[in-house]
Amino acid sequence: MTNLPSPSVDRPKVRLPVEFTYHVGYLPPRAQNQRRMPMQGSTVVEIDELDPATTEHVANVTSRRQFAYSSDRYVRARGAPPVRVLYADGSFWREDMPLDDLRRQLASGAIDRGYLAHLASRGTHSTEHGDVAGLSNEQRAAKVLAHVPHDRWQDDGGAATAEAFRKRAASMAVFDGAVFVRTPMPVIELSRYASRGLTIGSSRSYGPAEGRENEGDHRFDLDEAKQALAFQRSLSTEKEAADGTLEIELLKPGIWEAASHRDAVIDIAKHAFSKMMEKPDELPVEVLERAFDLRDALIECAGEITPMLLQVLEDLRAMPRPSDGQIAEWTLQAAQYGDNSWNKGRSAKLVEGAAAVVDEVVALAGRAMTRWEMRKPHASWEQHLTGPPVVWDEAGAIHQILTLSEARVLERMHGIDLSHEVRECLEGRARLHVAATGPYGVSLQSASPHALLVEDETGLRVLAAHPAIDAGAVSAVAERLTGRAFASAHAMAPGGGR
Repeated sequence: MTNLPSPSVDRPKVRLPVEFTYHVGYLPPRAQNQRRMPMQGSTVVEIDELDPATTEHVANVTSRRQFAYSSDRYVRARGAPPVRVLYADGSFWREDMPLDDLRRQLASGAIDRGYLAHLASRGTHSTEHGDVAGLSNEQRAAKVLAHVPHDRWQDDGGAATAEAFRKRAASMAVFDGAVFVRTPMPVIELSRYASRGLTIGSSRSYGPAEGRENEGDHRFDLDEAKQALAFQRSLSTEKEAADGTLEIELLKPGIWEAASHRDAVIDIAKHAFSKMMEKPDELPVEVLERAFDLRDALIECAGEITPMLLQVLEDLRAMPRPSDGQIAEWTLQAAQYGDNSWNKGRSAKLVEGAAAVVDEVVALAGRAMTRWEMRKPHASWEQHLTGPPVVWDEAGAIHQILTLSEARVLERMHGIDLSHEVRECLEGRARLHVAATGPYGVSLQSASPHALLVEDETGLRVLAAHPAIDAGAVSAVAERLTGRAFASAHAMAPGGGR
């Protein structure tokens, strides 16, 4: 994803001296393999102080468990206090460590934990000359590099490592005697794998239990902790032992709802921009101009939803699919690359690819606007329903559609109008499901083969289906996992229609 610049805010800063080790690589005369010499470096990092008047302490969260992987930034040992979560300047901040602990690490050069760990090299042993801890840089260079030609080694004085510290420090802040790190909105992550159970992660949530690309994982907002625990129990009794590992104390409940929708809209908008900029030289000028409009809106919004961003997304959503005449014009433009067969083949691919990019960007903009227009509680009808939204076994899976966002995705995917079914769901008289065969769940993002079903007082009915789906197998899966029979004999609609 393309990184967009964010505006800087002048704040008081804490200046911290840093001692670190970096390595100089060199090739001795007549040697073919590079050697390494540790050198001493130092710099000063500046960390912003958050303004107490505009900083809110919104939650305390932590995950206590034996199984941990490095991306989980909320794991703490038993007996350690929970991680504090702040909200300031439109961003969430998670606690990293006490400021005094960071000072001691930086001053000693032994930076072995926290957000600044692993930026510097470790050890004081030269490849060829052993421990050189007691020598100055000049003594190390005289001992090791004196007989190495200058073109076979280069010492930047630790500048690259110092720059890495400064870049990392730009995402840090000091508040109430502790160091905090800017982070996406913390969410509850639930894995289908029993050894992981419920954990705290740092990533946006698109709504209650909506699936990721990896269909085995689901995410909940922090204010949906009860739903997450209930969902966990509904999947497997093996995970019940993990319940006690999750600790959440919400101090500002309302903030999660607003942040969830804001982050979702901006994340989708950034994805649309990245999609248009993957091969900008292959896009028609009018599409490229809209990409630049979206770029400007994302820079201007500074992490918030602004009228400018919403207008650009609305314009993208309304962007018409290329007509036959427009594609013919693009083909003519692409043909100017040349007359040889390679260029003609490439021209055809350019035209086809540009049309596909337009389709995908229109769909992404539609998802973003739908999410913003249909914010909770209006965005979902889960409060009317009971039972787990996703159920699976070895034979197949069924996913209950809980949000208007997902319903709109299905409308676009199958080319149908679900207005009636959505009204029925909102009034608690029906449910929408997608069902699939096999043990891997359903992914609306990857358009995996599935059948779209509606469940009402009469039973189950098929609304649409992927052409490759096995009608008998998916019917058996849906009946078994929902406990409901089909209302009448049904035929799978070819091509995804009703």
